[in-house]
Amino acid sequence: MTYKQFYILSLTLTTLLFSIRFILIFLDATKKRIGGEFSKAVLFIALFSFSFFLVGLYKITDQTEFSLKFLFNDRILSSLSNIFLLSSIIYFPYKIKHLHRFYEKKENWVMIIFLFFGVIISLFTVFDKLASNAGQVFQIALIVVDSIISTIILVLFGYVLSRSMQLSLSNKGSIYFFQIIVVLIVATQVALPLSKIYHEVLLWLYPYFLILFFVSTIFLLQNIVLFLDRFVCVHSQSLSTSFPISKEVVDNESKSSDASAQLYSVFIRYDTIEKKYKIQLTIRFDETRQKLIAIENSKILQPFSYWILFAVAKKMNVKIYNSDLAVARFRMIEYIHKNYPDVKLVPETIFENDKGYYEIITDATNIIIEDLDLLLDKMQVKDVFLKHLDNFMPLLKTHIQGTDKGSKAVQNRLELVLQLIKEILPTH
Repeated sequence: MTYKQFYILSLTLTTLLFSIRFILIFLDATKKRIGGEFSKAVLFIALFSFSFFLVGLYKITDQTEFSLKFLFNDRILSSLSNIFLLSSIIYFPYKIKHLHRFYEKKENWVMIIFLFFGVIISLFTVFDKLASNAGQVFQIALIVVDSIISTIILVLFGYVLSRSMQLSLSNKGSIYFFQIIVVLIVATQVALPLSKIYHEVLLWLYPYFLILFFVSTIFLLQNIVLFLDRFVCVHSQSLSTSFPISKEVVDNESKSSDASAQLYSVFIRYDTIEKKYKIQLTIRFDETRQKLIAIENSKILQPFSYWILFAVAKKMNVKIYNSDLAVARFRMIEYIHKNYPDVKLVPETIFENDKGYYEIITDATNIIIEDLDLLLDKMQVKDVFLKHLDNFMPLLKTHIQGTDKGSKAVQNRLELVLQLIKEILPTH
């Protein structure tokens, strides 16, 4: 068995196993009813991995020696994996500000990607027919263009996923390792074509570049698996019970106020498909009993805005103080009681009081806010933050110059604070 046959067989079997693993994660996320957007990201990654498997099958059946024309056709096949990889980034937690308009209608992004690569593949097909009459420089130019496209997509994907990892991975070393892997794969995207184009000089390095690509791909897929698994684990704690709880036990417990009950997790998001604002809370009574509360509305209500305020404040390590905060806390709890009349909660279940400064009890790592940029841009949410703006002012690294206390100056401070929040919490 030649090194080429061993490489192709190893890549084919490995990517098949990873494809199956991604499908299992997709089924697990669907079963636990974790956001449809995240499930789509997992599905596209599964298709990305499966595309490598299909390419491996193709190369197993085609034992033609490597040549410039073989490499040219290989670039056409790479477009398939690029389609799925680029389509997936719109569904990850981290939101690219320049793609903001696509996040409300993510299907438009996917449609544009498919149309773009449809044109690319069509052009490659046409140029392939002309390859026999075209010079080597022309063929090399096409290969370089596709390599540049693949490199840009890998860098963009690596950036989005590494920023998304900040939500689920507390170990910065894992994130740095992932970034190194992406750099190595990008390097192979340049080295592999060059080693065939300038084969007189670099051909002896080709097997080593293949090994580097194979090892880097395995580590890349493994890092993605670890991230997706952790993301499902974190979200499942927010969306469903982590313990085997019988319905009878939960219902009996929820009909009365329990002094030991505490807010355990908060999950806030805007469902772009149903066009609804959703909040899901987990109230834990003890290590074996907890209650899931899920509320949704077609518009932003004031209690929902206050839940965003306190959730963001907790993530930013800010405690809220205001003279009429008792009214806000009452509305937040009443918001739950109106939707769950059998659930009787008291302020101590939700809030911790530190000499008049309040914060929600749950740990910051148990709070997840999706599409935070979109939510913070809503006027109802801005009004609530404006009312409690003073609590966030210490976050600003530089003081606002001047003594103007007019409405324009206040509005400027609000925008500065909201922008700072978006920069500090980009993955939510």
